[in-house]
Amino acid sequence: MIPTRRPSGFFGTDLLLHLLQGRIERLELCGVCTDVCVMYTAADARSLAFPVRVSASRVASFDEESHRWGLKQLRDALGCGLVD
Repeated sequence: MIPTRRPSGFFGTDLLLHLLQGRIERLELCGVCTDVCVMYTAADARSLAFPVRVSASRVASFDEESHRWGLKQLRDALGCGLVD
């Protein structure tokens, strides 16, 4: 477990170090909130050239509209694959 203090799992953590040490080549994200923490973590991962998949059934937000908007942004703006 890597504790976070900001919306991105990469900001101020050693997540990238763990991924590089583990020779991880792609990420599959789950968690809350789809339109905040999941999206910010995905954006940082994509900026670091990691392919990212998000399981739509394993993420959630405060309401359905925010959840759907987040999924659309993850797919269309960030190029994440969506799976279920």
